[in-house]
Amino acid sequence: MDNFTKNGLLLILIGFIIGIVGTLIFGLYQFFVPIESIEDFFQYIMLGIVGSIGGIISFVGAILFLIGRKEFGERHQRFVIYALICIVIGIIASFAVSIASSFMIIVTQGGDVSGFSYASVFFPTIAGAITGGLAYVFSLYELQNDNGRKLLYIAFFVSILISVIYAFLSAGAIEGMIEGTSDIDYQEDFASIISLTSSVTRYSLIGLISSLLWTLAIYLPYKRIKNGELIPQSIQMGDRSSPVPERICPNCGKVIPTDAKNCPYCGKQFESYL
Repeated sequence: MDNFTKNGLLLILIGFIIGIVGTLIFGLYQFFVPIESIEDFFQYIMLGIVGSIGGIISFVGAILFLIGRKEFGERHQRFVIYALICIVIGIIASFAVSIASSFMIIVTQGGDVSGFSYASVFFPTIAGAITGGLAYVFSLYELQNDNGRKLLYIAFFVSILISVIYAFLSAGAIEGMIEGTSDIDYQEDFASIISLTSSVTRYSLIGLISSLLWTLAIYLPYKRIKNGELIPQSIQMGDRSSPVPERICPNCGKVIPTDAKNCPYCGKQFESYL
């Protein structure tokens, strides 16, 4: 029997780890390897492509997680739907703010547009942090124990705080970039423009703090499912289409009944989602 929730969490974890490593390498690379030619610029692109692979893997994992939303009870299923709604709202809000900012820049017809950098960067970043954080909290809440839920709250508030800091730093850098590129020949000084742009992406390194917290928050329920502390409904009720696999107590290692709420040998208790 397929455990979509466990497999989805595993893929999300792999994607997060790849993304963290990619962000770390990409950020440090920009500090120590200045852009002096178009060849250097393409090296940046290749690093970005490697980092995007993690996002694709996490996206596939999220789809599996969504498919398996019924495996751990009605409340978990409802929370996963709430998480999906948060994601949709975040995408719409960020897109709307970006379009509105671009429209205002066009309306000014070349006037002072530096102030719009805060509107085009700050608000979408904060909206994404709030809606994305709520999506993680909703989707993982019912799979966590008390310590895991505390970690969810910590990760949520830390991610918002870091997003505020990142938004201010990035908006300021973009404003400086607008002023710094006003006298640059865009055809002859391409490397200088990219060098100024890279100052914005360096700030992404501070986002590693929240990424690490979310990675741990995802790992905890995955570990609980893998160790048998959380049991999908279909295993507890019995999958009639295929043989029911043996269930091993994660505490003493002995084979126990698939519907047991506690180990008959060592007494370890398990959470039930019937």
